[in-house]
Amino acid sequence: ADRDLAIGAELGFRVTPWLIPFARFDMVTCPNRTDYHETTAGLNVIPLKNMTLKAQYSQDGGNVRMDLSVNYTVEF
Repeated sequence: ADRDLAIGAELGFRVTPWLIPFARFDMVTCPNRTDYHETTAGLNVIPLKNMTLKAQYSQDGGNVRMDLSVNYTVEF
């Protein structure tokens, strides 16, 4: 466990005040196990101040996944 390593990097660009395309790379490496790499591309759409709609396409090895989510932030 003391040699496990996780690295992630995400880059996004605000095209308009409500549209942010992004790309992300994640890697987990553990001794005596297979390394895990995942690449993701997607869009964040911000229709309201505290709401984000997210669509993303991910690939790790031969597995492909598409995700849709709605996020709402409450500030306190």
